[in-house]
Amino acid sequence: MILASNTFSGPGNHISHYTDDSFTLAGQTYPHPIVLRNDGTVATWQVQCVADLDRAAMQTLIDTAPSIIVIGLGRQRVQLPQWLWAMPLTQNIGLEVMDTRSACHCCNLLLEEGRSFTAALLPAGVG
Repeated sequence: MILASNTFSGPGNHISHYTDDSFTLAGQTYPHPIVLRNDGTVATWQVQCVADLDRAAMQTLIDTAPSIIVIGLGRQRVQLPQWLWAMPLTQNIGLEVMDTRSACHCCNLLLEEGRSFTAALLPAGVG
């Protein structure tokens, strides 16, 4: 799905396109889960499915010190265990968990607003 045209003028790398198995940012396609920061940093996310989301994976996101963490978990929003929700909240970091389609839109909106965030995105075809 195409999310944005080339007229995006905000900071960082917006998500211009995603498919069931990849993301496109600034003309670069990433055929795997990604971590995206508002400063434009894009890295591979080692989580391959919802079952892989553990304390270590969440702590890696928290360590980036955003004001909010956005997690896209594939086709559907999945209810996370309470202890996973508590981890960022105890550090005064907001947490939003949603399907990947919605998470991609959310990231682009946060970029437009100049907000501090870290997004962890599984491809839309997961789940």
